[in-house]
Amino acid sequence: MQVDQVIGARRVCGLEIAFAWERVVGAGNIYDVARASGLAEVYHLAKAFGLAKIFVLVTICLISLTSYQTAWAATGPETEMPISPETLKLAEKAALKTLQSLQNQLSEQMAKNLVTSIEYCHENAIPLTDDFRRDNPAVTAIKRTSLRLRNLKNKPTADEEAILKKWEALVAKGKPVPDFESKVFSADEVRYYKPLRVQAMCLTCHGQPGGELAQAIKSKFPMDRATGYKEGEFRGLIRISVKPQKVIEASAK
Repeated sequence: MQVDQVIGARRVCGLEIAFAWERVVGAGNIYDVARASGLAEVYHLAKAFGLAKIFVLVTICLISLTSYQTAWAATGPETEMPISPETLKLAEKAALKTLQSLQNQLSEQMAKNLVTSIEYCHENAIPLTDDFRRDNPAVTAIKRTSLRLRNLKNKPTADEEAILKKWEALVAKGKPVPDFESKVFSADEVRYYKPLRVQAMCLTCHGQPGGELAQAIKSKFPMDRATGYKEGEFRGLIRISVKPQKVIEASAK
C-alpha cells in the first residue's frame, strides 16, 4: 500500500469527527444523533443528569476511535515506504554471502561422504544460514523457505508464503521472477526477499536421489517435499530482515 493511501485512510478519522459535529449542530437535536447511533437510552439517562453535552463529546470520541481502528486495519502495519539504498545493499550482501557460505560448507561435506552430509545438513543448515547476522547487528534475521519444504522448521510465514505464491504464479505463466522484493514490515524492520533457483550441485539431493541417499533424506526429513527439481527451476526464497536505524548508525560512523 502506498504512503498516500495510508494518509488518505487516516483522514477518514478527521472526516468522521467533522460529520459528527455537523450532525449535532445541523440537526439541532442531539437526540437524533443518539438515536442514529443506537444510543437513545444512554442519551436519556445522560440528559436526566444534565450531561447531554458530555454525552455528545463521548459519542464523537468513540466515532473517532472506531475510525482510527478501521483505517489502521485497512492499511495494516506493512506499508510501502522508501527504503534506503544502503539498507538494500546490506540485505543483498547478506543474501549472497549466506548462500555462498552454505554452498561451500555443504559441498565440502558432500565431497567427504554423500550420505552423512544429509545429517550435517539436518543439524547445521539453519545455524549456517544465521552466520552472517551474528557479525552484523543491522541484520536481525536470515531465513530460507519454500512452498516445498525439506525441513519443516523453515515453514514460510504469511508474508513469505504470499510472495512465494506470487512468484510461482509468474513462473507458471512463463514470466520472469524479480531479482528481489522489499517492504517496510514495521518501524524497526525492512524485509528483503530474494528468489532461489536450483543449482547443479543441488540436484544431488533435490533432483532424483536414490538408494542410501534417498533413505538418509527420508530418515532425517520424513516430511520432505523438496525433490524432483531440475537445474534452474524456482526453488524458494531467502529473506533478510534489516533494522534501518542500525544501518543509519553504521553509515554515520
